[in-house]
Amino acid sequence: MGIHSRLMKQKGYIRIISPSEKVRYVLELTKLRSLLQVFPTLEQALQAG
Repeated sequence: MGIHSRLMKQKGYIRIISPSEKVRYVLELTKLRSLLQVFPTLEQALQAG
């Protein structure tokens, strides 16, 4: 999360592409889903700008 904070200061971001069910579960459980951008495909992540 330290990297996430540094990226946010520079208007950067972390995008997670096509996570497994287990990873999605952990993201929801830890509330990280609200901080990180999750996309089903690389194309959709790139289109998000």
